[in-house]
This record gives sequence, C-alpha cells and structure tokens, in this order.
Amino acid sequence: MRLLLALPLLAGPSWAAPAQDIRVSVDAVSATVLVTDSEGKPIEDLRREQFRLFEDGVEQTIENFFPTDAPYSLVLALDTSLSTEGKLDLIRQAALDFVSRLEPDDEVLVLGFDDRVRVLCDFTRDRSEIGRAIAATRTGRATAFYDALEVAVRRLRKSTQRPVLVLFSDALDTASGSMAARAFRRARESNLTVYGIFFDTREDMFDHALANPRFRRGTNYQVLLLRMYKQAHGQLAGLARDTGGTVFRAKRDTSGLGEAFARIARELRSLYSVTYYSSSTRPPDKFRKIRVKVGVPKAKVRTRKGYFPSPPP
Repeated sequence: MRLLLALPLLAGPSWAAPAQDIRVSVDAVSATVLVTDSEGKPIEDLRREQFRLFEDGVEQTIENFFPTDAPYSLVLALDTSLSTEGKLDLIRQAALDFVSRLEPDDEVLVLGFDDRVRVLCDFTRDRSEIGRAIAATRTGRATAFYDALEVAVRRLRKSTQRPVLVLFSDALDTASGSMAARAFRRARESNLTVYGIFFDTREDMFDHALANPRFRRGTNYQVLLLRMYKQAHGQLAGLARDTGGTVFRAKRDTSGLGEAFARIARELRSLYSVTYYSSSTRPPDKFRKIRVKVGVPKAKVRTRKGYFPSPPP
C-alpha cells in the first residue's frame, strides 16, 4: 500500500508557507523551518529576531514570521490497497489517534486510495466527520499512488492555512493514470510540506505473486520487487526531504505505525513558517538555494532546499 506527503513554494500566503522546493511566478517566498537541539529535540518559543534567512548566500529580510502554533490545512492520504487486508482496523485506529493529536484549528481532508482515489471528507475541523471518513476506508486491490498525490496537491493549493500532506503508503504505484514525473513535479512546485509513512509490503506482494498460477518460481521476481521498493521509497523520501518534511517506516504487521503518526503530530507543532521577498536578479529558470540560520548554539535547522521562481515548461 502507499502513502505520501509533499510541499513547494508560493507567493506570500497569509499563514506563511512551509519548507520545500517549488517553482513560482512571483517573488514572495515561503518556507517551514524545524529547529532542533544537539539531541534532536525540537526547540520551541523562538523569536523572529533569532532567524536569519539566505537565498543563494545573500541574506533576505523576513517579512512574516509565524510561530509553531499557526494552524494547518492537512491532507491525510491513506493507501488501502490489497496489502492492507486484515490490517485496516489497526491503520484506522492509528489515523484516528493521529487526528486526536492535532490542534482544534487544524483542518483535515481524508483521502483514501487503492485503484481509485476517493475524497472521504473535505477540509473540516469537525473531528466526528473526520472519524467517519476514516472509518469509511475499504480495502481495494491496486495502488493509484501518483493519482492520489495529484489530487492531494490540487486540494492543498486552495488551502487557507499552512498546507501539509501526510501519506501512508508503500509508494509502489500499480494503477495510476498519472505519470510519476508529473505527479512528483507538481508536488514539488506546490506550497506544501510532505510527510510520508512508508509501509513495507514487499513480503505481502511476493506472497500474492506466488499464489498466481502464472508466476514462475524460477524468475527473479523477488530481486525485481526489491529494486522497485527501493525506488519507491527513495522517491517518497526525496519528495519529503525537498519539501521540508521527512519519512518514517511502518513494518508489515503495522508495528511502528502509531509511533510514526505520533512523531509527525509532534513535529507539526514544532514547525515555524517564514516568508520573504526575494532580492535576487538571477534568471527565473535558475534554482535558488535557501538556507536558514538561528541564533541558538548547536541548533540544527531543517527547511526546504530551495525553489525555482517560475514554473517549468
């Protein structure tokens, strides 16, 4: 099964956009920023004057600063393909626990996908409605991962709060009409942050293949499957990294899933957002690197790598 999350750059939104790579046609730039100490613990309650932001090595003036408690518009995308069979109750409960950790002003859209993508509830702060949407998920067969990513990005582009995509999936697409390159490009060009929970379903996939009478035991299917999973995980991890998020893992028996959701919820409450107007005169087709520094000894900073100021052809 599959899951995902991703985010790019946009013109200065009122809520301050997250950290990630993106292409935009204006000079206003937004980024989310995670600051941790030497032990990896988030540092909260920082002030605007403690942040310095650089684009291509040139310091920029931070126009807007949003603390860690600014609300989110969050798409929760749940892969319910065949690999979730017999595990869906545990997945639902982990998703419900995750939603319960969000703040009251955070709004959530629930997306379920197998061979089709379904919006089970639109953005809402009503926790009962969100719960009913999660309960409505059903196990399907194939995985339209790229289609789900495109639907999530389209919805988040219209959001009025800080946009975040949380994707639970094995990221191994088997049913999309969308192309991988286009789906990932659009996600990176959007103003959102992606968190992924990679569900390791390799053994399930291999078991299903063995049950198929057309499958030949002498093939190198297992080797090929391993390569496919490594590529899928790498794509999801790269998207999360480029947009300022990260990826966690859940095992075949879903162990680690609850903790992964809990860690994402904790991180969301530790992200700052900043916006600035670029002073760069570089051509719009050139990538612009972003770097953020904070005035805290030994602090580590995670934000998006940068952006393209204009969309690709």
